[in-house]
Amino acid sequence: MTKRKISDKTFSLGKELSRLREEQNKKAEDIYSGICTKDEYWRYENGYRRPNWYTFEALLQRLNEDSRKYFFSYTTSIDDRKFIVLKNRLIYLIREKNPDSIKEAEDIIDELEQNDNFNSHKLNRIFLMRAKATHALFTKDYNTMYKRAFEGLKTTRADFDIEQISTYSLFMEEILLINLFAVACYHIESIEKSTEILKQLKACLDLRIVRDYFGDDENIQIYIQILYNLSKNCGNIKNYDESISLSDEGISICKNHRLWFHFPLFLINKGACLLLLGEKDAGTSLMTQARAFLNASERFDERSQMEFHCEKMFGIRFSSDNLQY
Repeated sequence: MTKRKISDKTFSLGKELSRLREEQNKKAEDIYSGICTKDEYWRYENGYRRPNWYTFEALLQRLNEDSRKYFFSYTTSIDDRKFIVLKNRLIYLIREKNPDSIKEAEDIIDELEQNDNFNSHKLNRIFLMRAKATHALFTKDYNTMYKRAFEGLKTTRADFDIEQISTYSLFMEEILLINLFAVACYHIESIEKSTEILKQLKACLDLRIVRDYFGDDENIQIYIQILYNLSKNCGNIKNYDESISLSDEGISICKNHRLWFHFPLFLINKGACLLLLGEKDAGTSLMTQARAFLNASERFDERSQMEFHCEKMFGIRFSSDNLQY
């Protein structure tokens, strides 16, 4: 019996996968490995079968394509739409970091874990590992964070190797899990291992940034987070020049995209490195700018922590007239 393409729309989605893969001269195995089988992928590409939304999204992201522009033209099931809402709510709650939001996040994790329809998709299970690792980060349970991040990575990357990260085609959950794994390594293994992982991850993402495949604000924010973690690590292992260069890159991206959360943190990183290199005036100036920015943003706890460390490490005291930005 001759196979027939099930719809023009499914056929066009398959052609889009094929076009992107051929344009980037990538092997099919690099795209589908860990996401679906070889046979399933070729059925998708040739229009004989449509992947569910989560699979299609991951395949597009491994092809450096923004999946969101396809979402509203993609027919998602009622369950898929429900799960998307729950997933977005879960990440928001974890980031809030207060007792009420953490409790609600834990309830959502339990609800998703017990839903067989949700857990039937491998990529949903990876999302749960990422949510649990993020939750562990904010509760400072670094051993659990390490285990959950590594477990999630091994789901799609059975041969996960930190020295090969820069060669991988990655989808978003893998990127986030690798970043979390690097942060966990910083706390329970070594800063050197954490730094190597982050350098490999940055190298993997640099091409996406340059070619603007990754140029929307949400993905730029993720890149900024990785850049910040790496710049902080480099400063801590006394690679001050490298930390300053990475901080400058972060400051530039924050300004260009008007994404301000990490802006004062990069100023602090760079300022600390300059002070440690003996450039007191330049370093103090950056610390003063960061302090004023944190104050204007009403991030008073962070401002107080910065003031404490500046006085303890560098003997710098700030006057109240330096609080305008």
